[in-house]
Amino acid sequence: MTAINDGLKVQSPEPAQFERHNFMELRDGEVNEISQAAVSKALAQKEAMGLPITIWNNGNPYRQHPNGRIEYIQI
Repeated sequence: MTAINDGLKVQSPEPAQFERHNFMELRDGEVNEISQAAVSKALAQKEAMGLPITIWNNGNPYRQHPNGRIEYIQI
């Protein structure tokens, strides 16, 4: 187990729950729509678990915690 899912009962989705895409056959902009939906879902999951998200602003990374606290990261 990783630190992210310690103590959580996480079930892997069944293969039938995944929507399959052939990216070569998608219309313009559809890949962006699919990827934006996936990122939004992942961010919501991290927030629900109380984990920070890492954001880059003007070339500087920082972590934004669900409680609003911002932690700047030294590179």
